[in-house]
Amino acid sequence: MKWGTFVAAVILALFSGCYDPIADHSEDGEDAGEAGSSNTTQLQVSLFTSASSVVYPAFLLVFDDNGDRIKDATLTEENPKAALTLHRGNYRLVALSGTSYYELPDKFNLESVVSVPGIGYSTAPLLMGQAEVSLSSATVNARLQMKMQTASVTMKIDNLPSNTQAVNVILSDIYTGISLRGAYSHSGSVSVPCYQKGNFWQTDELHLFPSASNNAVISVAYQTPDSSNYYAYNLTYPLSAGYAYQVQPSGAIGIGIDDSVIGTGPGFSASADTLWVNDIPTAPFLADGHVVAWIEDESDTHCDAYLISLNEWENVASAYSETNADQAETIAEAYREGGEQGEVSGWRIPTKDEAALLKTRYSADACIPLNNIMSKADGVTWGLTTDQGENIRYLCNDAQHTFTLGSAQSSITKAGSKTTYRLRLVKRVHILSNKSWKIATD
Repeated sequence: MKWGTFVAAVILALFSGCYDPIADHSEDGEDAGEAGSSNTTQLQVSLFTSASSVVYPAFLLVFDDNGDRIKDATLTEENPKAALTLHRGNYRLVALSGTSYYELPDKFNLESVVSVPGIGYSTAPLLMGQAEVSLSSATVNARLQMKMQTASVTMKIDNLPSNTQAVNVILSDIYTGISLRGAYSHSGSVSVPCYQKGNFWQTDELHLFPSASNNAVISVAYQTPDSSNYYAYNLTYPLSAGYAYQVQPSGAIGIGIDDSVIGTGPGFSASADTLWVNDIPTAPFLADGHVVAWIEDESDTHCDAYLISLNEWENVASAYSETNADQAETIAEAYREGGEQGEVSGWRIPTKDEAALLKTRYSADACIPLNNIMSKADGVTWGLTTDQGENIRYLCNDAQHTFTLGSAQSSITKAGSKTTYRLRLVKRVHILSNKSWKIATD
């Protein structure tokens, strides 16, 4: 058995699912509509993602309280909204995108499973958006945020003997299905054949459901005229949905000892969406000069982290502005932050859930530690109140709502069309500690 050394560059593609009902009162007196006398609701549904475009066609399924499918609709590039008439009540919406590359169930209910093809992987991602909605007014507009349900993996292998005849990559332990509730199911190993290109053996981009365990083993089996050979790399973190993993050798395979090969070292490289630290401290903290506001899915070796932009912008119009509705999105698309490990792009406006989390963690005096870290990074400190004592409000939810850290009791409210606000951006990245690697030994 032979062991190799790989570079693993992990690139974040952020997608967090949410539902944004827009049927409330704005800060400058506008009203999105009151309930009518009818017992039905006109539901308008559209889809969006936070980091890329929705793959059309997309399919919307509507389930009642009993989990029975009662309506469905197809959304296309030409018609990206679904208009449905429903009796008032509670429903669950499920939207799917990219299904042409997956196996669909014969009948749809919330326990139905969408599966990868029989070969164990797909050539395109699967996106899903979910929401529980309560319909009590005449019209409701719902925007479902589509979340990537798959990880992307590409392999590029060199340092194999020149007489190598065939190469397969084996990934373990990988889920093979996901229910319409969003629960992954079944798991196993996936074997992917490689093709030769010059001195390399490689795969095209693979789309897989995430790891079923807390780590992933990526193995290479190759055949020469004389023998079958195998070596493996053991990641101490799982393959996660929404990430792209580029795996390739880092140099010489190793040093031969008694007909075996021992790996020579980790050889990781960083990417703009993966930051390296010696240890993972308690948030807020700095990672390569970026401010980490909070972390999720933490272990000793890795975590998902939410960065807060060092800069902020004043006098930014909301999405309801008649003259500058896309101002906040334009700022987000153009923003970059540099660091020793690479430039970080892909910043975005906070969602309502993220704004609520910021309020919970950093309202009023609780914002002092965050602003201390901001100052240490030469960033703009977070504004709480004006000189007149009024709470400073920041945009969230695609610039449709606003929030403040000036008071923990304040609400997240609908933005006005005439008022301008401040803007702070967020970015979700993966953080790895320098102890997050090891060569497989069995």
